[in-house]
Amino acid sequence: MAKGVVQFSITNDASDYVLSIEDEDGNVREFCLSFEQLDLMQEAIAEHLDTDLERALAVDGDEGDDDA
Repeated sequence: MAKGVVQFSITNDASDYVLSIEDEDGNVREFCLSFEQLDLMQEAIAEHLDTDLERALAVDGDEGDDDA
């Protein structure tokens, strides 16, 4: 089962970035990422959030049309 994320941080370590993720049990995992990997991660997150926002706005918009 997936665990919840309590906090995360991104730091720059010379030429790479270090992504630290703490789960709800207090365990911390660290990952080394290149600029390109971090950029791809950011794009994937933005894409998912944009899709979710579009769906939410579509649902809100559909509800408003019924009142007219």
